[in-house]
Amino acid sequence: MASSIPALICDASALISITDSCFIHVLYMLKRGFSGAYVMPPCVYEECVVQPRRIMADARYALRVERAVSDEVLDVVPLADPGDAAQILQWANSIFTLEGRPLPILQRGEAECLALALETGVRDLLMDERTTRLLLEDPAQLTAHLQAEYGERLRVRQQPLDELMARCKTLRFYRSSEMLLLAYQMGFFDDYWNMKEEALEAALYRLKYSGCALSEDEIEQSMKLALRGKNAE
Repeated sequence: MASSIPALICDASALISITDSCFIHVLYMLKRGFSGAYVMPPCVYEECVVQPRRIMADARYALRVERAVSDEVLDVVPLADPGDAAQILQWANSIFTLEGRPLPILQRGEAECLALALETGVRDLLMDERTTRLLLEDPAQLTAHLQAEYGERLRVRQQPLDELMARCKTLRFYRSSEMLLLAYQMGFFDDYWNMKEEALEAALYRLKYSGCALSEDEIEQSMKLALRGKNAE
């Protein structure tokens, strides 16, 4: 994981995991520490704020995101050309077909994040949504997973996959758990004194159950990295 992330494009999946787990102040700490630009496209704002504010059970995390926007920790940045997101969406959702019909795997918010990254030159994206990350980081693994689920009914079209990979090959993905680890290194849990490692582990599990695609093995590896960093001090 990079030691600093000066600019980051944020997807709804990660923002919901962070805010639903009450860790929105991780972004405040990283913003103060690195003076970075943490941005989201309009569709992500719609998914994180506008839609959930209509449902009282979800309004709590929507209000946290909205406050972060008001505090200028997060910014909403429109796309220069909305057609870029539409093209990405068309490529991604025509890669796989199921019995001759396209199998949608990408949503509008994720497509806007990718398009905004390409328009602005920002390489780093904060995204907990596993399918999109696998598609661009390890399409063979995603294909194998879908083939195991759907069997011979699934077909793969190589051309749209090649087009998408060529456009997005420089992008890097981070999960909310990695932002939490970076904040831990900066002292986010220091007020827990000798319990801060336990607090970190509990926080990682909270993220896992709030939507972050994080396995127990990955939590274990994260804790080993955290303890290794502590011992190296």
